[in-house]
Amino acid sequence: MITKEFDTITAISTPLGEGAIGIVRLSGTDAFAIASKVFKGK
Repeated sequence: MITKEFDTITAISTPLGEGAIGIVRLSGTDAFAIASKVFKGK
């Protein structure tokens, strides 16, 4: 797969298995727009 420099991508950043915290990395030009639709602050 060929990607461009500014593509928005996600990646799992924590190892597979059971754990209290799971981290998904999001980066690229649309990262903030996507994150603001998914996560709501207090």
